[in-house]
Amino acid sequence: MTQPRRAASIALFRGRDILLIRRALAPSEGMWTLPGGRLETGETIEECIRREISEELSLKIGAITPVMEQALGPFRLTVFAGPYPDGAVPHPNAEIVEWCWHVPGTELPVPHTDGLADVLKRATLALQLPL
Repeated sequence: MTQPRRAASIALFRGRDILLIRRALAPSEGMWTLPGGRLETGETIEECIRREISEELSLKIGAITPVMEQALGPFRLTVFAGPYPDGAVPHPNAEIVEWCWHVPGTELPVPHTDGLADVLKRATLALQLPL
């Protein structure tokens, strides 16, 4: 049996608002989701998410908290949560069509990846933020 590929994503919080991106490429092309990507050979999952955020958004993230793992298609996805870097401006690369701040308690943009609402709730709880 083939092991699922590893990937990571992160809920970046600016106060209570969460950064969402809309993917330009498969496997979630056109969908709103959290930023992240695939593990490369020799990386830890923490190194993976830091590299992906640097590559996709030109951001350097600080402290991160593991939130959950989930099966997502052919991937085993580790989700993290952490604060958005103070004063930083995201500079999306070609993998991202657009980005927005999601205000908890409002409708998620559509289309979005399966289970995104639950992931955001768990990330909020992991950082002990009010729902």
